[in-house]
Amino acid sequence: MKRAEFFRLIIAVFLVNNVVTNSKADIAFLGQVNNYWQVFVIDEESRELLQVTNDHGDKAKISWYPDGKSLLINELEGRLYRYYLREQKKVEIVTKVRGFSDAVLSPDGMKIAFSLSTAGSIDANNIWMMNSDGSQLERIVNKKNLQHEPSWGPKSLELYYLSGQGGQEHNIWVFNLSSRNTEALTSGQLYNFDVDVSQSGQIAYSSNRHGTYEIRIKDIQSDLDKSLTEHRYGMRPSWSRDESEIAYVSLRDGIPNIWILSVQNPQEERRLTGFDEGARMPVWYRGNDQ
Repeated sequence: MKRAEFFRLIIAVFLVNNVVTNSKADIAFLGQVNNYWQVFVIDEESRELLQVTNDHGDKAKISWYPDGKSLLINELEGRLYRYYLREQKKVEIVTKVRGFSDAVLSPDGMKIAFSLSTAGSIDANNIWMMNSDGSQLERIVNKKNLQHEPSWGPKSLELYYLSGQGGQEHNIWVFNLSSRNTEALTSGQLYNFDVDVSQSGQIAYSSNRHGTYEIRIKDIQSDLDKSLTEHRYGMRPSWSRDESEIAYVSLRDGIPNIWILSVQNPQEERRLTGFDEGARMPVWYRGNDQ
């Protein structure tokens, strides 16, 4: 190994250890670099940034393992692996199926949910689940048309997902893993996307209810359903651990980048990324007790 390569490796290891060990509010996200979507992590307080992946091929979905030191990464073509941040090592998770790009790890780290079509059509996806090692594959939602983008509830007991049943209707449903019952949470001729559920059970999502996409909050225990980012072109919300803030993607400048807003005072916000080619899919680490 040449001396320059050795010192670059030492610096990289230092940055990984510093970001992973010292950060209390890590956010993972996808940033576009040289026309590929790569994985980054950032300390929200210090703005210390680390590029996790740097190879050919787009990354499609990421989620945190409960230890906060590794990520589940779903590549666009359907390959799935666990990436250990400190060791800078990836371990492929061997699965019996390929073709999914929205795999997400449960908060307890035990299960992986994703959508997949076995009918040869992207408009015939259903929701599947397997163990985190790729074993015990099971289709848990089997309906007509498009079911996709699963998102776990805070105790790994429910799976929220999106269902498109034709026309302009695209709504949020929830599947209870114990009862095996499904329930629609939104309805009407609207597009509703990008579900993230807080530790207390509040749902953040994006909707075109007012013509442009906005971040909304819905409390399933009450009638609360309000907009946070009207006219700010918001999508892909992710709750902070204490539920005081939401990271989200805004297209207000024509290029997607990540912003953070206060839930109590949505006009109070700050820009987290300034990627020339765009950044998306923020995922806030919420700790072992999700």
